[in-house]
Amino acid sequence: MPLLGAHLSIRGGLKNIEKQCKYLNCATFQIFSKNQLRWYAPPIEEDDLLEFKKFVAKENISAFVIHSSYLINIASSNDHLRKKSINALVDELRRAEILGASVFVLHPGSPRKPEKVVTGLKRVIDALCRAIEESNVKKVKIAVENTAGSGYLLGKNLHELVSIVEGVEKCGYEIGVCIDTAHAFQSGYTLDDRFINDLYNLLGRKILVVHINDSLTEQGSRKDRHANIGKGHISLDFFESLVNDNRLSDIPFILETPGGLAMFKKDIETLRSMINEKV
Repeated sequence: MPLLGAHLSIRGGLKNIEKQCKYLNCATFQIFSKNQLRWYAPPIEEDDLLEFKKFVAKENISAFVIHSSYLINIASSNDHLRKKSINALVDELRRAEILGASVFVLHPGSPRKPEKVVTGLKRVIDALCRAIEESNVKKVKIAVENTAGSGYLLGKNLHELVSIVEGVEKCGYEIGVCIDTAHAFQSGYTLDDRFINDLYNLLGRKILVVHINDSLTEQGSRKDRHANIGKGHISLDFFESLVNDNRLSDIPFILETPGGLAMFKKDIETLRSMINEKV
């Protein structure tokens, strides 16, 4: 059975995560470790950290996810931005390790030019190897997320994710992937049982997180717009197959759907109603 949860707000501090999680009856969750639209991050307060870790232990949350800030672009051909992005990635990896996250989700970024895909992938691999070595994290694992493919974003297909994973492993480090269902659909994949099989055959245990989102835009749109479960263009049959696939059990399934906590609660209930308890 997957661990169902949602991306929760850190507005007001880490102490507010517990209240949100209890309201949703989360088995997992995803957060930013800092303001996602600023480079600077103040240190995590010791008291907040202790209370947060108490809550995670008390609720027996076996895994939760930190999402990187949106400013990071380790594929950039701009040397200043790329260096700033690597430094920010090092800091955010350390913050994720301090918080006790199991997975750190990162967008691969964009080289900004269509002809720079190959060199962009090389930049991503080099940046990840450098950041992992410099941060010296031991427990948190990076999961590179697939994208809808707009604006020359890397990660628009699964083979680009495989290239990144294999490249980083040549440096001696293990990483994985985060699969966003809306992004896969928007980048052109047909989401059905065959897609799940192909996905697992290609990436297997490298799948560390699933972002389980419906798509407001049509298949192949390259436009990243999320919808609530059953309110977009992805079939409910696909979501039912996904949450019942025992190959993906015990990993975080994170909602990033619109509408705030009330709609997160409804989406979680919808997904839970699909789960076959015998699975």
